Amino acid sequence: MQASTLVGRTVLIEGDSAQHAQGSQYRAGVKLDASVDNLVVNIFDASGQQVQQLNLGAQSPGTTNFVWDGKDSNGNEVPSGNYSVKAIGTISGDEFSLSTLVNAKVESVTLSGNGQEPLLNLGAAGLVSINQVSEVM
Repeated sequence: MQASTLVGRTVLIEGDSAQHAQGSQYRAGVKLDASVDNLVVNIFDASGQQVQQLNLGAQSPGTTNFVWDGKDSNGNEVPSGNYSVKAIGTISGDEFSLSTLVNAKVESVTLSGNGQEPLLNLGAAGLVSINQVSEVM
């Protein structure tokens, strides 16, 4: 895929900072190197307060995509803003942190003339190499 075709598209990149727009769903993912007995994703607001917990159950290795409905644990829509996404996997009763994938919109592409990979400008998520994209949505 040519980098320029990504402008305006949404991509998944490794990270834990999610820019949420009120009234919308937020698509993200978790990278799993091994099967887990249970996968839990916690969403925190900018002050560090947990607003939602998603129990995704047992999962196989690979990328597990999920959708947060933009609501808190009481069913209320949360305001627009920056949220943190944290994932915890459980195997045989032991818990461990997992890498999360957050979405970001490609605003522009910077092409390098010296053989380096193109850089994607993801707005608040910053500049990332095209090689850091896990999935194009």
